[in-house]
Amino acid sequence: MPRPQTKRADPFGTAWIPVSERLPDEGEPVLWYGPADKFCPFVVGKRDGESIDWGGDLTTSIAGGITHWLPLPSPPEATP
Repeated sequence: MPRPQTKRADPFGTAWIPVSERLPDEGEPVLWYGPADKFCPFVVGKRDGESIDWGGDLTTSIAGGITHWLPLPSPPEATP
């Protein structure tokens, strides 16, 4: 019997945005979700045209299974 899925609280106060609805601004770092990738379904990266730049030479096509994205929270304030 499958386990019931638990709805998690959204700590950022923001809902996941489908890529079919809209994409983030170019160069804005966001959290991407692609459920087809069983190894690493979550990726932080910046949109570069129709791809996601993870940094260095790593890129992923948005059309290659990415379904949603979420803005990142603001970083914590630095403490002295």
